Amino acid sequence: MINKKIFRFIIKYRVWIILISIFITIFFTFFASKTIIDMGTYTLLPKDDPEIVKFNNTSKNFGGFDNMIIFIKGNNNTLMENAAEEIAKTLKKLNKYVKYIDYKYPVDFIEENILLYLNDDMFEKAVYLIENNIDLLKLSQEENNISKMLLYLSTKKNITEKEITIINELIEKIKDPSFKMFNMKYYYNSSKTTLLIFLRPTNANHDMLFFEKMVSEVRKNIDPVLKKYSDLNIGITGMPVIMAEQQKNLNEKITIISIFVLLFLIILFIFSFKRISSAVYIVVPIIVAIIWTLGINYLVIGRLNIVTSIFAILLLGLGVDFSLHFLTKFYYEINLGKNVIDSLEEVFKHTLSGIFAGAITTAASFYILMFSKFKGLYELGFIAGTGILMSLLSITFLLPSIISYSNPKQSIILKEEILSKHFEKILLKNKYIIIVIIFSIIFIPFLFKSNIEFNYNAFDLLPDLPSVRLENLLKKDFNTSFEYNILIAKNIKESREQYNKLKKTNIYSEIDSLTLLIPENQSKKILILKELNKKYLSEKKPKIANVSLKLITMLALNQIKNDKIFGKIKSLEFKTILEDLNKLNKKEQQEIQLKIKKYFSFIIKSIENASKYGEISIERLPNYIKDKYLDKNNNIATFVFIKEGFWDEQNMKKVANVLRKINENSTGTTFVWIKLIDYIRDDLYRSSFLVFILIFFIVLFYFRKLKITLLTLTPVVLGTLWLINFMLLFNIKFNIANIVVIPLILGIGIDDGIHMIHSYIANRSINKMLKQSGKAVIITSITSMVGFGSLYFVKDPLVSQMGFLLFFGILFCLIISLTVLPIFIQLFKKSIFK
Repeated sequence: MINKKIFRFIIKYRVWIILISIFITIFFTFFASKTIIDMGTYTLLPKDDPEIVKFNNTSKNFGGFDNMIIFIKGNNNTLMENAAEEIAKTLKKLNKYVKYIDYKYPVDFIEENILLYLNDDMFEKAVYLIENNIDLLKLSQEENNISKMLLYLSTKKNITEKEITIINELIEKIKDPSFKMFNMKYYYNSSKTTLLIFLRPTNANHDMLFFEKMVSEVRKNIDPVLKKYSDLNIGITGMPVIMAEQQKNLNEKITIISIFVLLFLIILFIFSFKRISSAVYIVVPIIVAIIWTLGINYLVIGRLNIVTSIFAILLLGLGVDFSLHFLTKFYYEINLGKNVIDSLEEVFKHTLSGIFAGAITTAASFYILMFSKFKGLYELGFIAGTGILMSLLSITFLLPSIISYSNPKQSIILKEEILSKHFEKILLKNKYIIIVIIFSIIFIPFLFKSNIEFNYNAFDLLPDLPSVRLENLLKKDFNTSFEYNILIAKNIKESREQYNKLKKTNIYSEIDSLTLLIPENQSKKILILKELNKKYLSEKKPKIANVSLKLITMLALNQIKNDKIFGKIKSLEFKTILEDLNKLNKKEQQEIQLKIKKYFSFIIKSIENASKYGEISIERLPNYIKDKYLDKNNNIATFVFIKEGFWDEQNMKKVANVLRKINENSTGTTFVWIKLIDYIRDDLYRSSFLVFILIFFIVLFYFRKLKITLLTLTPVVLGTLWLINFMLLFNIKFNIANIVVIPLILGIGIDDGIHMIHSYIANRSINKMLKQSGKAVIITSITSMVGFGSLYFVKDPLVSQMGFLLFFGILFCLIISLTVLPIFIQLFKKSIFK
C-alpha cells in the first residue's frame, strides 16, 4: 500500500523530482570538489585516549615524531658541510612548520670543554701531560708553532715512556666508535659520503594538509641551495614526503580506476540488458548519489581517510546493486508485454521492498561502525551508510522519474530461461557432493590454524614510491632506524638514570641523551683545572728562535740518528713524522700549524672555561642544544632510536614494556602504533559482532520468521568464514585498512540472501529465483568484484590488499548464494516455507 502511494507520488511529480535532483546535485558538487584524501594514521585515533594525549603533548613540546629528512651526497665534505649550513640557515625561518633542525653534534661546545668530558682515568693522564708540558701548550699558540715546539723538544725536553703511553692511549680512545660525537661534527654515514639533516615538524599528528605545505615550503626554500651546489646530490624524504607522495599517487590512481570501473559497468549493463539506455539508468543515479554523499561528508567530516578513500568505488559497486535489481524486474515485466508505467508499478509492488530491505540493512550495518573508537571505521560507517541511503533515494525517486519517459521494447528471454533451468538441474542433482566440497573448503583449514593475526609493521604498508625507496636506502646506509621514542625526565639526575638503564638493554640502535653533554664528577676536575690555569698564566712562555720548519726538521732528524735519543721517541714514530713534515710545501705547513694551534687551543680554552664558569650545567649549554632537549618547563627528553627490524608484535611490545618500566611518561612511534593496532583489533571484533546482530534482527523483522532469517544469512555467514579461512591460509594479517573488510562483507553480502529469498517467496520457484534475482546477484557481484578488485592496481599495500580481500569476500558470498542457498531451499522448503 505504501509502495503504491510512493509510486503515484513519483509519477505525478516526476518533473519536479528531476529538477530538484539537478539543483541538489549542483549544490553538493561545490562541496564534493573540495574533498581531499588525508593519508594520516594518527588522526584516526581518539584524541582523548591517555596514550594519545601523552603523545600529542610530547610532540607539541619537542616536535612531531615524523621527521622530514634532507640528504646531501657527495665526495667533497667541505662542500657538503657548507651546503648543510646554508640549508639549516635558510630553513630556520620556517618556524611555522619546522620546530628543530638537527644535523650536527655539538662539537664546538664539547671541544671548548674537552677536559671535563674525559673519564676520571683519561682526565688524570691528560692532566699529567699538560702539567709536564705547559711550555709546549704556550708554544702551540705562537706563529711557526711546529718549528718552535720541535726545537723545544729537541733541545730542552725529553719525552718520557709514560708520556708516550698516555698519548697513544688518548689517540686510541678518540678513535673508539663511542666517541663518534667527538670525531664527526655532522651526521655522516661511516664513509662520509652522505650527510643527513632532520627537520622535526611543529605538527604532532599525521596532518596531511600540514605535511603538504611543509614539503612545498621546504622544497621552495632549498631550491636556490640545490642550484648553487649542483655538484652535490641533495634530496628530501621522510614521512611528510612519503605521505605527500602517497596521497598524490592514491588520488591519481583512484580517479583512473573509478573511471575504468564506470566504463566497465556501462559496457556490462549494455551487454547484460542488450539496451544502451540501461547503462544510463543505472549509472546516472549512482553518480548523483556519490556527489550528494561526498558533499554531505565534506560538510560533516571534511575529508576522506586511508580507509574511506575507496568510497566512490564502494558506492559504484553497492549502489549499482539496487539499480540492477530494479531494472531486472522492470525489463522482466517489459518482456512480458507490459508498458512502462505498469512495469514500474510492478517493480514498486514486488521488488522495491527487497531493495529497501537490502539498502536499510546495508546502511544500518555501516552506521553501526560509528560506534567504533577507531576513526577509520567511524568515518567509513558515516560515509558508506549515507551513500547507501543516497543511492536508495536516487533509485527510488530519480530513476523511475527518468525511466517513465522512456519507451523500451521487448527482448527475447528464452535463452536465459533454458540456462537457469539447466543450472538448477545440475545443482540439485549433485547437491550433497556440492555441500560436502564447499563445507570442507570452508571449515577443514580451521582445524590447522585459527588464530587471527594483526600486522604491527607500519613499513610493510608503505607503497613502492621514490621517497620510500630513498629512506630505506638511507636506513641501510646508516645502519639504523629513523623512528624513535622519547623518555621524559624532570632533572638531569633522573635523565642520567634513564640513560644508564637504557644502556643495559638491547632495544636501541642509538640513544641521544642530554646526559652525554653534562659530565659526571666535575667538582674535583674543576679544582684541578683551576690550579692548572694558575700555572699556565703564571709561567712565562719559553723564548724560542723563530726558525723555519725545514731547518728544525733537518736538525731534529740529525739528532734522531743518536740511538739514545731515538730510543725515547721511536714509539711515536717521530722520525717518520719529521720526514713527512720536511716534504711539505709552505702552504701545507701553514695548514698544519693552524690545526695544531686550534687543537691545543681547545685544551687551553677548556682549562680557562672550567676556571671561569665552573661545572657544565644545563644553564651553561648553548640555546641550540637546550632547544633540542628541553621543553618550556625544562623537562628533559632522551631520544631512543629503535633497532631496524624491531617492528613485529613481539619486539614492539618488548620495546614498549622496557621503556615504560624505565619511565612511565615515555611515548613515541612504538606506543602509538601498538595503541592503533589495539583499537583496530577491538573494533574489528566489536563492529563485526554488532553488524551481524543488527542485520540478523533487521532480516528477522523483515521476514518475521527465524528459519527464513537463518536461511537468508547463509551466504554472508559462510562467505565471511570462507574469507577468514582464506586470510589464514595465505597468512594475510589485518591492518589499519583491511580491518573494514569483515564488516563490509557482512553489510554487502547480506543483500544476496535478501534478494534471493525475497524472489523465492514471491515465485515459490528456484528456477525463477535464479533467473531473476540470480542474474541480478551475479551482475551486482561482478560489478563489486571488478570495482574492488581494480583497487589492487593502485599498488598501495593498504588499499590494494583491501580491494583484493573484498574481491574474494564477494566472490565467496556469490558462490554460496548460487549453490548452497538454493540447495538449502530445496532441502528445507517444506519446514521453512509453510
